[in-house]
Amino acid sequence: MAGEQAAAGLRLLELYRGFGLAAAARVAEAVAGRAPVGLSARAGGGRAGRSVTIFGDDVATEPVVVEHGATSTTVVGVPDDAAAVRAAEDAVAAGADTVEICGGKPLATAALVEAAVGDRATVTLVGWPFDSLEGAAGYKAAYAEAH
Repeated sequence: MAGEQAAAGLRLLELYRGFGLAAAARVAEAVAGRAPVGLSARAGGGRAGRSVTIFGDDVATEPVVVEHGATSTTVVGVPDDAAAVRAAEDAVAAGADTVEICGGKPLATAALVEAAVGDRATVTLVGWPFDSLEGAAGYKAAYAEAH
């Protein structure tokens, strides 16, 4: 599926929830350099039960919840670090065991979120392997120009 999306013009791909390094490598191979591939890896592997994915948006957005059988993912846009911390704290209070920070947010945001939730949840941040840096930087520049 990732290869088909890349062929259709996909510009950036972030992998979350349960993608280990081997699975992520297969996705990167299918994409074949047509789009940068980032990964939010959980230390020690494993799968999240309930997670929240937080991304940067100009204004706060209402959370969208996607159920996956016994697990779920909540996706929410936030305009700033304070809103990211609030979204993470709310999600953890509601039962999230993993907080995933989008690769478009700074490392400092992830650190603030981690400090706020402590050991109540695992906090991850999408990272960009060396072979995806140029593509991710190009995506960031195009996004900044459009906004």
